[in-house]
Amino acid sequence: MAVADPKRYRSTKTIAYGGMLSALIMLAVSTAAWSPTAKMALFSLTSLGIAIAVIEISLIGGFVVYGATALLCLAWPGYLSAWPYVVFFGIYPLVRALVDRKCLPGPARLIRVIWGSLLAFSAVAVMSHFMLQQNQVLQVTINRLGKAAYPVLILLTVVGVLLYDFTLSLLISFYSRRLRNIR
Repeated sequence: MAVADPKRYRSTKTIAYGGMLSALIMLAVSTAAWSPTAKMALFSLTSLGIAIAVIEISLIGGFVVYGATALLCLAWPGYLSAWPYVVFFGIYPLVRALVDRKCLPGPARLIRVIWGSLLAFSAVAVMSHFMLQQNQVLQVTINRLGKAAYPVLILLTVVGVLLYDFTLSLLISFYSRRLRNIR
């Protein structure tokens, strides 16, 4: 076996990409846990890390990076700090990659918004399970709003997912056009 074997170089490069992206994702999640502001921006950067893993390694590599970082996030900084990444921001780029490979652009956007909304609702359900039991002010507010708040919440969720999807598209295109060509 030669020292400059291309297969060996490819596997080393893949492992290095996965490790570096995992470290950057852990840095963003840890910073979001301790930062008083800009949490959503930092969690969006974690989504970009998963998207770069899908671009540079493969879809399976993206799943491996997500699995490793999700397990590490459960250990530190903890589930209550990392649940947005574990439930929504880490999974969405993987769902997006799967949908974009299987569908045309128009239906793919619709499917991404539906999946994103479902992921966002599941993230809210996880949060409310842990937070509503301890926060009586939030519980009273939800009880006062009643059923009239549900259509507004659904609309706001869909608009938020559309905005997030558009932002992630811009970040991915910036990476693909500018940063990927620097090497």
